[in-house]
Amino acid sequence: MSRQKSLTKTYFYSLSGLTVILTVIFGLVWMEKEISSFNKESEDIANNYILAQKSKIKYEVENVLDYIGYQRSIAEQRVKEEVKNRTTEAFHVIHHIYEQNKHKHKKEIEKLVKNALHPASWDNGSGYFFAFDTNAIETVNRNNTSLVGKSMWSFRDKKGKYVVRDMLTVVAQNGEGYVNYHWDKPSTPGKEQKKISYVKLFKPLNWVIGNGKYLEDQTKIIQEETKQRISKIVLEGDRYYFAGTYGGVSLIGPALGRNVYDVTDVNGVKIVQELIKAAQSGGGYVEYVMPKFKDEKPLPKISYSVAVPEWDWYIGSGIYIHEIDEIIAQMKLELNQKINEFILKYLIIALILILVIIAVAKFVTAKIDKNLESFFDFFYRSSDENTKIDEENINFTEFHRLARYANEMLERRIKAEVAEQKNYRQYMAIFESAIDAIMLLDPKLGFIDCNPATLQMFHLQDKKQFINVQPHQISPEYQANGSNSQTEARKYIDKALDIGACRFDWMHKRIDGEEFFANVQLIRMVIDENPIILATVRDITEYKKTQALIIQTEKMLSVGGLAAGMAHEINNPLAGMVQTAATLENRLLKLEQFETNLKVAKEHDIDIDKIKSYMHDRGIDRMVTTIRESGSRIADIVKNMLNFARSQDAQKARYLITDLVDKSLELAAIDYNQKKHYDFKDIEIVKEYAESIPEVICEPGMIQQVILNLLQNAAFEMHFAEIEHPKIIIRCWYQLDKSMVGIEIEDVGSGIPPEIKHKLFEPFFTTKTAGIGTGLGLSVSYYIISKDHDGEISEISEPGNGAKFRIMLPAVKD
Repeated sequence: MSRQKSLTKTYFYSLSGLTVILTVIFGLVWMEKEISSFNKESEDIANNYILAQKSKIKYEVENVLDYIGYQRSIAEQRVKEEVKNRTTEAFHVIHHIYEQNKHKHKKEIEKLVKNALHPASWDNGSGYFFAFDTNAIETVNRNNTSLVGKSMWSFRDKKGKYVVRDMLTVVAQNGEGYVNYHWDKPSTPGKEQKKISYVKLFKPLNWVIGNGKYLEDQTKIIQEETKQRISKIVLEGDRYYFAGTYGGVSLIGPALGRNVYDVTDVNGVKIVQELIKAAQSGGGYVEYVMPKFKDEKPLPKISYSVAVPEWDWYIGSGIYIHEIDEIIAQMKLELNQKINEFILKYLIIALILILVIIAVAKFVTAKIDKNLESFFDFFYRSSDENTKIDEENINFTEFHRLARYANEMLERRIKAEVAEQKNYRQYMAIFESAIDAIMLLDPKLGFIDCNPATLQMFHLQDKKQFINVQPHQISPEYQANGSNSQTEARKYIDKALDIGACRFDWMHKRIDGEEFFANVQLIRMVIDENPIILATVRDITEYKKTQALIIQTEKMLSVGGLAAGMAHEINNPLAGMVQTAATLENRLLKLEQFETNLKVAKEHDIDIDKIKSYMHDRGIDRMVTTIRESGSRIADIVKNMLNFARSQDAQKARYLITDLVDKSLELAAIDYNQKKHYDFKDIEIVKEYAESIPEVICEPGMIQQVILNLLQNAAFEMHFAEIEHPKIIIRCWYQLDKSMVGIEIEDVGSGIPPEIKHKLFEPFFTTKTAGIGTGLGLSVSYYIISKDHDGEISEISEPGNGAKFRIMLPAVKD
């Protein structure tokens, strides 16, 4: 190993020699330049010092201004919280009084409540409870008893607002709430001020109780709190904040409580007036000589002040600037001393070393070049190769250490590259294989990357179709709640950028126009110092459909239970009616067929033939028969309702589809809809049943529900289209090649527009007006046929030729 030398010593001697030679030539020029530039440098230092101090006090004052702005912003909220709490407390008191005395007469209870509310007072009499009944008759008002017993219905404040009417509207809609208005303040009669009240309805007495507070009272409290807080702040260097009114009264600072509007410094500057003027102009600086307040020094000072216009305040802070003169004087002294010392030392050292340094510099330079060449070669090849520096060929100790560190750096870089490649492969595996759509969004440029699941979800061919697209461009124009998609998307992106993450439900749109529900999670990231949104999107369309189906199923179960209960209640009197009608028929129309009839007629000397003639001529025989037949028909209807209700819990079994269609028609025949104003019995029904249709395995109630829904939809649409001769055609057949039983239900209405066909089976989609359709009928039918019975349901009509729906169910294989 070659002997290592000290690079620092070698470099020092070489560099010193060069420095001496150059300094001999340029030394005098340098010194002259340094001296001549001193004045300019002193001026720059002074200016920079003052600018720094100005920025410092401006920052301090703006912090306080932000605090005051925050305090002002919460004034109204604090008023709302206070009045709500007091009204709630009064409500509990009244409720307790009522519960303890509800056995008494209402007038006595009202008196007890009045006695409880009337004495209550706070905030020097400006706070009190009031009450009036739902007819706007004032019942309690401590501060204006002349209003008690009078109608407040037409009372308006000076802004023209009907105060009591608004309060009654609030409690009618929500039971309780806030009302803003203007009202006389006891301390300033005749001057109405803004007041916030909270009212609540006490239903047992039909009374509205409440209390209010003037916003100005809360503002004064906040002003006092603000002064107390700011006056306790001690700034760096024992400095302080000052504040005062536009009239010159000091609120904070050494002149606290005094009117200093006309205070003038030694140069004639009206200090406070200038501070107010600067504050009112948007904030500014004022330079002056500080007058003597308490222990203040009469020295130059700069202050910055800003305005609080809502309170007629100005506020600021300042700093003394005389220190800069002392700093510059000290700098000048140090510079002169430094120059003198430098000249003396420089001349002595330069003369001794000038000849030696030249020779040493040549030797050291050669060695350094050789060592540096090794480093140059290492760094040149390290981008493509992993070749280390040969430490044995390094001469200097410092370069030897540098070579060792460079080799260690190379080893760490190799390990880091291996780890980075592994992490990248793992990340890409997760990113590419995720079943949820994952995408990266630049808030300004749009989407910049996505995984394969994204392309699959939006039916895209490649990423080029997705890059630079904005979120609202893969969404319908309006969301399900009616809000604009572009506005809503911007709101959620801003929320994620602000708080870091957010999650919400969203309506997206595929490239083919199909809309679907999704759950979206946005997470803020930072890539290359730029904010990026990581978006994860999950298709929840099936989840939404399942929710809707669960609700509809619960409704159907409730309807089924109600139908069963009604049917049982009807059956008992109906049985008596049918039995009595049959007995009348036997005793009045079939006289000769029963021996008892003949015997009783003989005992009363009645001619049976005359009885029969009378019955026939008066139509009694027809009436009795009609009663019996009508009762039997009602019994059949009740039986069908019971069967339909019981089928909600029925198990799947074998059924002929034509039987289920016929039973559905019988149920539809009794459907006269008062709201939709149509009678199903007015519609012509045409049945086209094929022969030899095999049975299907099904749950009968569910299939009847689907058929009944299609029949009712057809009836409504024909009624709505004012079809003169409404007709429904029902076809049943067996399709041998698919081993499926088919049902078609066709009407002669106006048909289904092409632009809505793709939405027919979506939950909550309906063409009916509000209050008539829920938009769940066809989506529930689709679920029953496709999910519960492994079948198919589709719409196959042509525009203008009426609506036609086809159901295909698997046939039973014998």
